Amino acid sequence: IVRGETAEVLKLDKGEDGIWILDGKHTAIQSKVENLLKTMTQIRVVANVEPAGQKSALQLLKKNHTRVKVNGADGEIKDYLIGATNSQHSANIMMIDGAEKVYMVSKPGFQGYVSVFYNTVTMEWRERTLFNLTPQNLKRVKIEYPTTPDQKGFDLRRDKEGDPWMAGEGILADVDRVGTFVNLFEGKISAESFANAAYPEMRDSLDRRTADVIFTYETLKGKSGTLKLFGVVITASHNP
Repeated sequence: IVRGETAEVLKLDKGEDGIWILDGKHTAIQSKVENLLKTMTQIRVVANVEPAGQKSALQLLKKNHTRVKVNGADGEIKDYLIGATNSQHSANIMMIDGAEKVYMVSKPGFQGYVSVFYNTVTMEWRERTLFNLTPQNLKRVKIEYPTTPDQKGFDLRRDKEGDPWMAGEGILADVDRVGTFVNLFEGKISAESFANAAYPEMRDSLDRRTADVIFTYETLKGKSGTLKLFGVVITASHNP
């Protein structure tokens, strides 16, 4: 999806596992992609543009449009332009690549214009998952408190499922406490938003700061990750 003639491009690729990937590196919000795919298959021509209005409609389309290219395993399937809305904001100008005429299109049962589904803002398509784990698959969980040395962290490890958790060399961890802790990581945990989108003015200062908490995990399947947490003071200007 390409916004106008700019470099604002959104690329979605379906992986072998059926998961849609954003710009080749991030997991996309699957439900949002599904809504886009449904829109692409359901949009219908709701009105022809009269011959007298074709020229002005084409001019509008050149000034304000989003190009959509759809490819399959065997190459290009479809290429079209979605443009401005009508005065009622109920339909959009559309033209298939290579065609000579434009049409007004909409999505049956949808109150509004379809261009809203072709958003090219990357952050609005990226899944906000921090981690997706199961307690049974955890191999290591480490918590550090770099800015508060008096607050002791811990490093829990085990070699395989069913093995006891160790809190150090030859030190067995408390079974009940470990069970309560690792069960917190059941399922998908997502962030509320991306800091560089919600609080862009904070990013530089965070890059220079030491994290208040560092959480590291490793799974029995070899997957690992690190999450850094920073305490921030939310002022009135940061509130919605």
